[in-house]
Amino acid sequence: MPANYNVIKEIAGDFVSQTYKNDIPNGYCFSLCYPLSVLFTLMDIQHEITFGKALQKQIELSHFWITLDGNRTILDATIKQFNPNEFPVFLGDIRENETTKKYKIIERTDHDTFAQTHDSWAEPLFHQEHRRPFPPDLEIKLISFNLTAANVLISYIRTFGLKDKLLSSAYGLQYFQPIRFYLKNHHTTGMACKDEIIRLG
Repeated sequence: MPANYNVIKEIAGDFVSQTYKNDIPNGYCFSLCYPLSVLFTLMDIQHEITFGKALQKQIELSHFWITLDGNRTILDATIKQFNPNEFPVFLGDIRENETTKKYKIIERTDHDTFAQTHDSWAEPLFHQEHRRPFPPDLEIKLISFNLTAANVLISYIRTFGLKDKLLSSAYGLQYFQPIRFYLKNHHTTGMACKDEIIRLG
């Protein structure tokens, strides 16, 4: 379906307000793009997760954002990590914003980049013994962020009546697999949709 930019921006803004709020979203780009991508897929909104590089204080860092409609229109819900003066969500032409026009798209095999990043994203949730080392406080913060984002996602899936589409979506269920594992094996509080997520799959 054609992208409704107002709806897309409103959803992204809600994800921001319920996850990183007013913090600077350093390192959250994939963790926010992924659940938004799952939701957009279930809503039949054409998009792709784009991998590239962005400048943070003149240092080039890996970055993910969402490209819409196969053109230069992008959605970046963590743009403030590169310019704290930006609004939390940018939706527009990548070439017409002072921050995003400096982004470099990395032309790689999308599947390989996504698979590698997905594995790194999932390792703390699966509590894999030989996972990439994080400082303990940072790992806890990332896990908490991902659980909150999953909670927001499942709320939208319920609100929009997308549960049946989720259950037949390998992409959507792949997202929830490490989330479910963590919830089944760790005591968590404050997740309204915890039981609903555990029952998936």
